[in-house]
Amino acid sequence: MLCVSLVDDDYYQRNRKLIADYLRSGSKGPKDGAHGMLGFELEHVVLRALPDGSSAPAEYEGPHGVAELLRRLRPHYDAPLLEGDRLVGLACPGETVTTEPSLQTEVSAGPHGSVTELAGEYRRWRSWVDPIVDELGLSLPELGYNPTAPTAELPLSPKFRYACMDRYLRAIGSYGPQMMRGSASLQISIDFSDERDAARKLRIANAIGPVMALMLDNAPIHEGRPRRYNLVRTRIWQDVDPARCGVVPGSLGQGFSFERYADWVLGVPAILVPDESSPGGWRYVGAQTFAAVYRDREMTRAEVEHALSMEWPDVRVKTYLEIRQADAVPAPYAFAYAALVKGLFYGEASLSVLEGELSQAGSEGGFVSAWDVTAAKDALILDEEGGYGARVYGRPVGAWADLLLRLAHQELDTDEERYLDPLDELVSSRETLAQRWLRVHDL
Repeated sequence: MLCVSLVDDDYYQRNRKLIADYLRSGSKGPKDGAHGMLGFELEHVVLRALPDGSSAPAEYEGPHGVAELLRRLRPHYDAPLLEGDRLVGLACPGETVTTEPSLQTEVSAGPHGSVTELAGEYRRWRSWVDPIVDELGLSLPELGYNPTAPTAELPLSPKFRYACMDRYLRAIGSYGPQMMRGSASLQISIDFSDERDAARKLRIANAIGPVMALMLDNAPIHEGRPRRYNLVRTRIWQDVDPARCGVVPGSLGQGFSFERYADWVLGVPAILVPDESSPGGWRYVGAQTFAAVYRDREMTRAEVEHALSMEWPDVRVKTYLEIRQADAVPAPYAFAYAALVKGLFYGEASLSVLEGELSQAGSEGGFVSAWDVTAAKDALILDEEGGYGARVYGRPVGAWADLLLRLAHQELDTDEERYLDPLDELVSSRETLAQRWLRVHDL
């Protein structure tokens, strides 16, 4: 919590306004042609084949390393992304490929106006990367957690940012390193027309997030052994760093504003900040908050963008909303999830129905609270039937999942509705991808 002297400080108020205005600049307006766009970020665990037929985590260097994978992909992209002289990513208009903390390879595509465009871009990337992966003896297992080794045996990407995060999070618990090194996620980004629309979508996305996490649960192995509970990534995120994760304080209530989001951002420990006078252009600041770091001057746009990137809530606000609860999944389910998000959050009828259903679903008779969201996560994580035996917000979680799919079907046109088919089948079976993987592998 920020001390009064910082909150009352002139530079605090200036930086608060800078952050809020930056968020507000993402407002598309109801008649803007860009409204309705989707962004897509899918992380891939990268493994290397061993002579005995088993797999191990990929390394950065070497003839079978992730750096070599990026070097071979380089002709398809306009620009390399470098950390000193080390290649850590690639970029071209509308698409980037980056290495995440433990060399997970993330593809970011969009924004695009349709799921078909997102799917086409991702499939094009797979047509480039799959032959290289095969040549290098690598694999991309499409799981939400590295299946081969515990956190202590997983390498760290050669980025100063990740070294700082690892140092800070390791000091406050074991789950931060697990999140960084072991997990892989799927994130879908959506637009908002104005501040009120952003607050509404943020509220709904936080509330239905546990249900969507179950629908995309795909982490059967945790720390090198069959998992002991459901929703491994959800459980890990609960204890990564409560100051910057979970539900943004106040975002489930009425009247949430960009200024309140800015207050939260400024009160979070910064870990590291841009600093041209420091080696590599970054400076480790640990538990010092962003408000304290910038108490004597205004933040630059780059510093605002960095501060927003260092907050990791279930749903994050930038100049768009990032819905972050899903595990990395195989492509057909990733496209299905993108279609689900589009149907739910770009349809007025869907939003209205969800608002109505959630407005009486809280434990105290009103809209669900942060406590209710936590209780929903806990019920799903600990359910002995793999999650679908749990009750969430007063009803079986399967009924919520069915509702989400039904609303999405009603909002999508025929061309995009077909992308929901794999998720329809999965939810109707009341089984998760993680459960199927364990069953197929007899674990």
